[in-house]
Amino acid sequence: MEPSRHEGGADILASAADLYVALGVRLRERPGARWVVEMHPRTRAEFDLDAFNDRFGAEDVRIYANRYVTPGEYHLSQRGFGEGSDTGPDEGDYWPASSG
Repeated sequence: MEPSRHEGGADILASAADLYVALGVRLRERPGARWVVEMHPRTRAEFDLDAFNDRFGAEDVRIYANRYVTPGEYHLSQRGFGEGSDTGPDEGDYWPASSG
């Protein structure tokens, strides 16, 4: 597996530890931003969601399984821009802080 890097608007992270560091930095750099973490379904099945929620549960971060992500990698990207919802004015945004 390649080392952690930035590609096309996403951080491609080689470990859960790298994900925690990168997400912590991004949350400080961009308060109010909304984030998505994508990982391979096998990686997602092995991922410690409870530990993640203990650390980031209060933040607006969604977790998705994506079969196109290399197993063992984590893709971190911003969704929407700044504060507010990425839904329309007549739509509710009822997702939990992290989903999986």
